[in-house]
Amino acid sequence: MKRRKRNRGKARNLSLPMWLKLRMDDSFFGQVKWMIDSAEECNADSVRVRLVLKRTPWIATLEVKRHDN
Repeated sequence: MKRRKRNRGKARNLSLPMWLKLRMDDSFFGQVKWMIDSAEECNADSVRVRLVLKRTPWIATLEVKRHDN
């Protein structure tokens, strides 16, 4: 009997166009700033928030990562 390898979904990162970033409201930027401040307090490399939107098959993930200079 041959074992089959499960095809799991691959994560893909999409870059948002600049015009879409300009249309985001201030509450979104406030949430990102709160996530960055929380990561700084505990010295984390990244913070991720996952949301399941109502009546949609999508899971939205918002993540902030520390940028190495």
